[in-house]
Amino acid sequence: MDDDLDLQSYASVIESALCLWDDSNGRASTDSSALRVLEHLLDKYHFHEDTAETLDGTLRRGYETVLSAMAKDLRDIPADVIVKILSVIYFVARRRARGGRDYFDVIHTFVGRRLGPGMRLLDLRTEGPGRLASRPYKNSR
Repeated sequence: MDDDLDLQSYASVIESALCLWDDSNGRASTDSSALRVLEHLLDKYHFHEDTAETLDGTLRRGYETVLSAMAKDLRDIPADVIVKILSVIYFVARRRARGGRDYFDVIHTFVGRRLGPGMRLLDLRTEGPGRLASRPYKNSR
């Protein structure tokens, strides 16, 4: 996906919706909850099984938030491409997850929260885990 800007933009739709859901939970979501939402989305798109009714309230809202963003922004994208994107996101999330919020910190920093079709709000705070280190500007003179 590194060389394909279209696939990257499709992935950003999904990850920015995850950020939006996390923000609506007061950033209390864990990486394992993101993985569960992604698993249920893979069930829907790859296995054609809608397993959302088995999710509890918070996870169900996450699933519906991402599904809504996908319905608006990715409606013309073939299902096999969506499965590919979900699979890559799931792989990355599993690799980043260390039992806390490591994956969420990365996507909040580099993808941002979904505001609307094609619009995201990046988190540019300089403090906290996964944030850019603040460095004072040094004048070379």
